[in-house]
Amino acid sequence: IVKQLLSVGFMIIGHQKIVSFFKEAMTENRLAQAYCLVGPDGVGKRKIAQFVASQLLGVSEDKLTTHPDYYYLARLSDEKTGKLKKDISIGQAREMRGRLQNRSWLGGYQITIIDEAELLNEESGNALLKILEEPGERNVFFLLTEDDASLLSTVRSRCQLFYLPLVAVEEIFNELKKLGHDENIARASAAIAWGRPGRAIGFAESPEERENYLKEVARWEKTLDEPFYLKLKSVEDLFGDKIDHIRGRDKLQATLDLWMMLWRNYIVSDSNNNFSPTEAVAIIDRLREAKRLLGQNIHPRLLVEESLLRM
Repeated sequence: IVKQLLSVGFMIIGHQKIVSFFKEAMTENRLAQAYCLVGPDGVGKRKIAQFVASQLLGVSEDKLTTHPDYYYLARLSDEKTGKLKKDISIGQAREMRGRLQNRSWLGGYQITIIDEAELLNEESGNALLKILEEPGERNVFFLLTEDDASLLSTVRSRCQLFYLPLVAVEEIFNELKKLGHDENIARASAAIAWGRPGRAIGFAESPEERENYLKEVARWEKTLDEPFYLKLKSVEDLFGDKIDHIRGRDKLQATLDLWMMLWRNYIVSDSNNNFSPTEAVAIIDRLREAKRLLGQNIHPRLLVEESLLRM
């Protein structure tokens, strides 16, 4: 089935070398047990994992979720609040282990994708390790993460690592045109996606997303010259309900990610008069640390306040 499906078109923007690696590994039947795909949100990690899963299971991508030998593990929503939980629980890991202890329903591969694998807590991470130590036949795992250093070292050591680079703007632009998007929209979306095809597609399909991005850029630009109290006022909407500090955490993660990209661009631009490159790098490091700490039980407001004090 794999060899028959390899010729079927599958829209992955960029990462041709990695895709070629997996095609060859599938054809020659030499897949490893576990892979860790590392890269920023929207760069294509999930797309590549789903591509391999669809090939191995012999179904199209849109049919994966209904296939009995496909398992997708991600954070659950809290039943009371409806918001995403802060980590992947031991209960989820045990459920996955119970499912994988059974033989494949259709006699082939069993594919497991763990999204935001850096959010496995110590218990669920150790449960995954036990699964990797006692692999079933023809089980393939994909761990998707923005930060492989946050994984348990024992889990990380059992994975073959692939670091997904940002994709060239021109390549994203050309692929968006192939998808049928207007040339001007494709150009604008590729330019503001920061090398992340998933984000570019989102921008191209949603004028609202493009508008929100431009608003966020404007907010960042204002923080460069405003006094501290006005900076705090400008980011108040990122914290949501003052009683529920978890609310807005995902939006804040995305905002910090954007700020990091803008600061990187600031370093190489000709307008970096207010901050030296060394100062800008220090700010980026602090924003990266704030993103990491958001995954723990740290108050989001305190993290942002400390970051803004340096800007």
